[in-house]
Amino acid sequence: ELFVSAGANFLVIMVSLGVAVFCLAYLIYGKGGEGQVAALFLIFMGGSRFFLEYIRIQDYGLWGGLFRGQWLALVMVLLGVAFWWRAVLRDRCNQG
Repeated sequence: ELFVSAGANFLVIMVSLGVAVFCLAYLIYGKGGEGQVAALFLIFMGGSRFFLEYIRIQDYGLWGGLFRGQWLALVMVLLGVAFWWRAVLRDRCNQG
């Protein structure tokens, strides 16, 4: 049980670093508008955490069919989508 927990936590750390590197590369080489990097981070981090919560050992039960971490991950994804939509609309308004 300890090995599974340690392996899952290591996987969470590796995924977090991967998402951060991707967002940094998008920031450096991408042509995104203001707020898009933060939106991408929230979307990808929330999405990956949602699925990683299935393999982690949970100290608490399900609520509405999902673990607490999955509910928080869904909020991250929704916030990321809202930030992305706002950034896209702002860029469209500034261009035209």
